[in-house]
Amino acid sequence: MNMSFGKFKGESVAWVFLNYPEYFQWMDSNDMQNKKDYQFMLGLKEKLNEMPFSSAMYCSCKNTATRLSLYKGQFNGGYWFCGSCELDSKGANQGYLTGISTYDEFVNGKNNRLSLAYYNAKGVPERKTKSALKYYFGY
Repeated sequence: MNMSFGKFKGESVAWVFLNYPEYFQWMDSNDMQNKKDYQFMLGLKEKLNEMPFSSAMYCSCKNTATRLSLYKGQFNGGYWFCGSCELDSKGANQGYLTGISTYDEFVNGKNNRLSLAYYNAKGVPERKTKSALKYYFGY
């Protein structure tokens, strides 16, 4: 599906969703929830959130990671945690780590290196072509 309006008219909705997540937020804050483009993005967000992080991402306890953590306002590679471990359990100062496991939490980070780590861990194709994204999201 392609965007039907605005500055991204004609672009793949999935491409806009992944490359310009703030546009999705803008649509939400401007009462555009009834647009097909927005509804399609909601479906993509749901699919992305349901996808596990790559099996190559492990917590230090050797369980598969379910969230990425980083110090507030920074990205230094991040730390991977499973659902059983507490973010502060690895010696970090309490309250300084932020956990990210969903698209909405990731979007609020607004950091290019963070987005790369998040997308890689979710298995998003490096080259976000229409056909690659169509295959990835299964639409």
